[in-house]
Amino acid sequence: MQASANPTEPDDSALLGVTIELSNRLNLTYKPNGLTWMSTLQHPSNLPSDQTGFIIKGALRGRLVLPFALKGKLTLEEWRPLIGSGLVFTFRPEIRRVWRTLSPLLPASWLVALFALPALIGFSLLLTFSQLNLGAVFFGAELLAIYLVFVLLMRLSIHYYNMYVVGGLHLKADSMTARLLGPELFLGTLQKIDSMRIEDLEASKRVRRSVWPRNNHSFWPTLTERISNLERIVV
Repeated sequence: MQASANPTEPDDSALLGVTIELSNRLNLTYKPNGLTWMSTLQHPSNLPSDQTGFIIKGALRGRLVLPFALKGKLTLEEWRPLIGSGLVFTFRPEIRRVWRTLSPLLPASWLVALFALPALIGFSLLLTFSQLNLGAVFFGAELLAIYLVFVLLMRLSIHYYNMYVVGGLHLKADSMTARLLGPELFLGTLQKIDSMRIEDLEASKRVRRSVWPRNNHSFWPTLTERISNLERIVV
């Protein structure tokens, strides 16, 4: 593997070495088997340019994923808190068990309700309309309204979970990493990234966060939220 032309820019092997070191300090068993640089491709669900990730399934399982927008722009020390926070979120048991349990459970519950409720409503309507009258019509309309409200609430609950539960876990991972490596280093790294005015990070700041589903909406904490979270620790 070629060394970096910039002496302050770590090469891939150095970044993988830091990841192994941090994994050991966090008492984790994760050992990366490669590194992938990812661009956001203008899609908000992809890895934001201030986050790091890890592929935990599929053919590329075990690879460290870093944002392409930061390639060559951070020192090895500045990469440490970003990689550390990703390790904490993905592999620390007290955080991992929450999203590993709830992330598949909520959509599965929503799908069950989506198909089970119409069957129940259809059966009720069949019994009701066997005696057609105005009351039966109103009852059918009420059942339909209840179903639509339930579907809406389920969708909102999933968005709320992604935004505030998973987003909160990301911020908790930041806090845990800051206490391990030092909040000043982590805060300084995020502030340096903020000064770069990277396109996807700037765009996320302009989006009003809401549990209402909308296109081009990211559930990741914004860079501003991450900075504010660490500023409370420094103070």
